[in-house]
Amino acid sequence: MQIVRYFPIIICGYQVLACIITYSIAVYNKHVYYLFPYISDTGALTPEMNVFGQLFNIGAMLMAFGLFVRYKQVENDINTKNITLKPIWNKIVILLGFIASFGVSVVANFSEYSILSIHLFGAFLAFGIGSFYFYIQTWISSYYLKARNRRISRLTFCTRLVLACILVPLHFTGGHYGYLSFKEFHGESYLLWSEEDGGYNYHLLSVFSEWFMYLDMFFYILTFSREYQKIEVGLTFKFK
Repeated sequence: MQIVRYFPIIICGYQVLACIITYSIAVYNKHVYYLFPYISDTGALTPEMNVFGQLFNIGAMLMAFGLFVRYKQVENDINTKNITLKPIWNKIVILLGFIASFGVSVVANFSEYSILSIHLFGAFLAFGIGSFYFYIQTWISSYYLKARNRRISRLTFCTRLVLACILVPLHFTGGHYGYLSFKEFHGESYLLWSEEDGGYNYHLLSVFSEWFMYLDMFFYILTFSREYQKIEVGLTFKFK
């Protein structure tokens, strides 16, 4: 199946498009303020809530499959002695990847206006556990600097290192300024948060951090594109 070589591009492009679609619907219906709401705010009310849930559930499955392909690639390179990584690390990282993908699905299915605690738990899985996935994946990538096959360039490795390292600062920046913004908010609706509602500058810093963190994770997956060029996936049916 040749399409697997384009999977990093498909995953990244799909997630960006999903955000644009739900954002456009929410703004069109005047359910959110046009200037960068939180990602989840664009799926808080109907009809965009239904679209948000559907799109991000599909996105979670695409993400999980894409990370599984990476797992099988690393597994093959361990078995063929292309890299000297211990197999346990590959198993740990794919478990973290599946948990992060599940978190995306939880965020999609439980809106902040229905069950906030579960929604926040899903966000923690997606962003928090997802960050650990990318940290370990970056460390695994260092083994490919000297691999016989599928060797990566130092530029690719440094790009992954930078993308991984900025996740934690973005995570804490988003949480810190989000807390400060809610303390100063005195408007009627969080979804329609504007300059007159108080804490707006803090709100923007928090929102920008969330968007950059979200895009950062999928741009990281995009860096797998070159390695996926040499991977083929097959499906075999056996009848007895």
